[in-house]
Amino acid sequence: MNEMCKCVRHPLRSLYLRYYLLECCKPILPSIKTSGTPVTQMDAIKFLLLNFSQMVYSWQCLPKGSRFKGSNTIEELP
Repeated sequence: MNEMCKCVRHPLRSLYLRYYLLECCKPILPSIKTSGTPVTQMDAIKFLLLNFSQMVYSWQCLPKGSRFKGSNTIEELP
């Protein structure tokens, strides 16, 4: 799944897709209390760290103006 997410070149779409991937994989990833699952804890940690590092890279590739567009004041609104 991580390899398929690397094909997305637009940074904002990449962030959204990786967030969606994390939300979909939450029930699949093992917790500390479970054992005997097909996905080991080290695999889960590697998956999370790789996904996080790619999200940080996508965040850095965003243009500076589009990072904080949600903080418009009343004067800036049309």
